[in-house]
Amino acid sequence: MKIRLLSFFLVLISCANAQIVITTSNVPASGDTARMSLASVVALTTNTSLTSYTVTGANFTWNFDSLKPVGQIMREFKPANAYGYFLSTGYAEKTDDTLDLFIAQLNNVCDIYKKNTNGFYMDAWGITYSGFPIPVSYSKKDSIYKFPLNYLDRDSTNFALSTPSSSLMPFGFKKHGHRITEVDGWGSIKTPFGMEPCLRVVTTQYSIDSIKASIPVGTFTLPINIGYPNYVRKYQWLTLTEHVPYLEITGTVALNNFIPNEVRYRDMIRSFTGIKESPSTQMALAIYPNPATNQINFIIPSQGEFEISIMDMQGRIISKHKFDNRNSINQNSINIEALAQGIYSGRITNGNAVQNFKFVKE
Repeated sequence: MKIRLLSFFLVLISCANAQIVITTSNVPASGDTARMSLASVVALTTNTSLTSYTVTGANFTWNFDSLKPVGQIMREFKPANAYGYFLSTGYAEKTDDTLDLFIAQLNNVCDIYKKNTNGFYMDAWGITYSGFPIPVSYSKKDSIYKFPLNYLDRDSTNFALSTPSSSLMPFGFKKHGHRITEVDGWGSIKTPFGMEPCLRVVTTQYSIDSIKASIPVGTFTLPINIGYPNYVRKYQWLTLTEHVPYLEITGTVALNNFIPNEVRYRDMIRSFTGIKESPSTQMALAIYPNPATNQINFIIPSQGEFEISIMDMQGRIISKHKFDNRNSINQNSINIEALAQGIYSGRITNGNAVQNFKFVKE
């Protein structure tokens, strides 16, 4: 009898420690909503219990219960036609109410997804221009996960997207590159929201984004053609209970260095004095190149007075630069030749609006 009981408990322990498998039922679906708390990125470099977030392995426990929420957002997944994209059969997550380009204003900017038993992928980019909703389909779909998702799985796929050529649109946007998705760990994840069995997934998008337009200047037309790398990595902890990552750390990749710029995790309703439930304002359409050697360029579509502060990794302000955007292109530059090689952070401010960024000086 004792042997049978011992065997029974060993089986229970084995099942409790078994790795999970992520399938199509464990990722976002149309109609899903999820409240996410935002945590300070600085904590990842100063809190000793959080600095090892890149460490991973089999049957590993990640403890992030010391994260302190500083704000919240809601992730919502609705049918694409809820935002006017009737030509798309996917479901959309709005990323921006308004996105000001230097030559146009876009509204209801959405990522449009689809999923099936084989995978979860980005199907289109939803934009509304001059009141016309335009779902811009990927000619090569951006595959985020392939199912079933198991420990040690690795997948690499190419993707491509470009806005349609039309005299009604005074600009063109292209995005192409590849995504690498790796499942490099499994175990348990603990946050202020709770503790769950998980898979740890690292997904990296290596893309080249470009904007092409013709700007009328007096009797002449000024051609604009800007291309810049957009390397984005996400460390994600996926569970069976939540359709969105239980924890997600997002950042850019430069010189093989990961520079985190957002930490968010699944959470309950929390109260924040003076903090709105909205992500940071995006004022700059492009900040490039990154890494940089001599200067950093900023395309800030909105007009008005802006201040850009450059800080070291200890948060000390190294320099401040003020700009007064009055023309239609609004491209400004900052000379960084005097900076030592390393990683720096920056802040763009315009009144109460703030956008943070990071860059690498080569």
